[in-house]
Amino acid sequence: WLFSQTKEDKLAPGSAKQYRKALAEIEKVKILPETDTLTRRRNLVYFLKNTDTILNQQINTLNKHVLEHESEILDFRADDIFYKVQGAAYSLHYILSGLAKDFQPEILDTEQYENLTTALKFLADANALSPLSVKNGSPHDIYEANHLLYLAYYLSQAQIHLQKIYYANLLKIREPQDEY
Repeated sequence: WLFSQTKEDKLAPGSAKQYRKALAEIEKVKILPETDTLTRRRNLVYFLKNTDTILNQQINTLNKHVLEHESEILDFRADDIFYKVQGAAYSLHYILSGLAKDFQPEILDTEQYENLTTALKFLADANALSPLSVKNGSPHDIYEANHLLYLAYYLSQAQIHLQKIYYANLLKIREPQDEY
């Protein structure tokens, strides 16, 4: 990192110079012409589909671990899985917050603002879970906690609301376009 990536024997440029160069590149992108509504909606659908895939993976990870290790008295791997999935939920919360701002016209056009805020609330609730000790109790036991299932519940509720947004925007894409 100290020397230039080229085969020359000189020092690499300073970080301030690299930041200025990166900002100049970002400014070039900003001045591109605005994309049309259909392209923006397709981009939103693409992001939502990928978010749904990530949520599916995380929920499946939780459910698989619960089913395979529910009978163990001490499940030391449960806390690793819990916090890994909770980290993914944290990341998705902030990604979706950004998407909400970037795609606000498309979300409002399909009347999906309430679903978006509800999904963000469920992701925030998933992030707020803070057990002293992560328990992986049996799903059939009413007295023992199962924090993995609590987390899976919040993620699946967020997923349901995001799917509503996804399908509403997918229907808008598939509507015949008005051509004059």
